[in-house]
Amino acid sequence: MLAEINYPHNWFNVTKEDGVMEIQPAPGIVSEHGARGNASLTYIDAGYYDHPELHIGAIAKKLMIPRTGSRKKGARLTYSSVTQKATVFLTPNTRLTLTGVMGHILGFPSKVITSPFGNYSLKAFEGSSVVDINQGMDSLYVYSSVVEPRIVGNEDCSDYR
Repeated sequence: MLAEINYPHNWFNVTKEDGVMEIQPAPGIVSEHGARGNASLTYIDAGYYDHPELHIGAIAKKLMIPRTGSRKKGARLTYSSVTQKATVFLTPNTRLTLTGVMGHILGFPSKVITSPFGNYSLKAFEGSSVVDINQGMDSLYVYSSVVEPRIVGNEDCSDYR
């Protein structure tokens, strides 16, 4: 009888559509030069990121704060292994849009994070929940009649994990 199978994590937890981020000036605000700024799209590679540090690191490399005139505009992302939360730092009057499930993975309740106009260098926005790189899919259970039963909770189940 079959008792257990092992499977590799070979599915992507970040797809091509999920790996897109857009940084742009907040809507309705005119820059110091009198023109609305253009959005910049940033992509991370689709694939399986097996721990939050790897995922956050891939994003952080792409979210470099570009220079616009004499001021920096953009975003920076960090991860705390103590709180297991991501923090986005935005320059004044900047909007970061996270596509697909990226906001959920990073622990942000909204896909759009906007910093107000003001006299500061960076404003921090911490995720409201922990980074969940696997989106709740930590195990795969398959039920079958050809599997040796085992006790799960108070039941005898024919499953393998």
